[in-house]
Formats: sequence, C-alpha cells, structure tokens
Amino acid sequence: MPRRPSLHHTPNLTPELEMTKNTDSSPAAPVETLPETLAALSQLNTALDEALAPIINQLQQLLTQLGGRSFGSLANNQRIARELQSLFMSLGVRVVCPRPDCNEPSSVRCKKAGGAKHGSFQFEHPRNGRLISHATSIVIPPDLHLVPAPPNPRRKLKRRQG
Repeated sequence: MPRRPSLHHTPNLTPELEMTKNTDSSPAAPVETLPETLAALSQLNTALDEALAPIINQLQQLLTQLGGRSFGSLANNQRIARELQSLFMSLGVRVVCPRPDCNEPSSVRCKKAGGAKHGSFQFEHPRNGRLISHATSIVIPPDLHLVPAPPNPRRKLKRRQG
C-alpha cells in the first residue's frame, strides 16, 4: 500500500541541477547525478513502504478485532477514534466508509449524536468540495478496511496558485 505518490510525479529537472560530489566523510556514498539521486530516493521510498507494510497489516488486524466494540463512554470512544486517526495519518492510509452506497476513503471520528449516550462513530471524506460525514453506529463497524489515503486536494490548489 503506497504511502505517498511515487517519484514519477516529480517535475522534470534539467541536467544543470545535478548535485556536486559529496566531499565530506559521511558514510553514505556520494550521489553525483540527477538519475542517481532519483534512484536513491526511489530506493528509500521503496524501503519505507516495505518497512510500513507489517505495521499496516497489524493495524488492519486490530481494526478487525475492534469491530462491534464500544469503550463505555463518549470520552473513551473519542480517544480511540483520535488514536486510530493519528495512526491513519502517520501511515498514509484511511478506512473505506462503511456506508454501503459510499465506499470512499475516510477519516474516523466519534461525536455526540442524538440519543447515543457514548457517541456515534462517523466517517468523514470530501465529496464535491464539501466534507461529508456518514454516521454508522454506537460501535466501531465490523469489516473496516484500510486503503491508501487520497491526495490532499488543498495541496493541488496551493500549487496551482503558487
């Protein structure tokens, strides 16, 4: 599951931007050209993806175990939702919105809702420029599945304006 866009999205750089030879005594081998630099960055990106894969798998297993559970109070449920969302952000993943007609990559929240004493687990995602929130139930829905996080639309907008 890729963490972020691959290097093939890197803007074209000209040969004038080649790096100079590393003359210090650092343990890393010097990287002298643009192709070598891009290859080194690609290798690091691959290594990072490989290192994160077991953690993402463990998180998926935990989500499966948490399905159908509540944690006894609004504060506890909110804390679990915050911790999950923090992991999602760190790993570059989201969960598929469990609403049958939706299935968008979503962020998880727990909020006060109607008569739900301990809150409702909700799944938020953008749609047509607006933030949509789909409430599910008072328990963490069963069968939540991790997916790569979508690109942040605000970053595209900032690049276009800048």
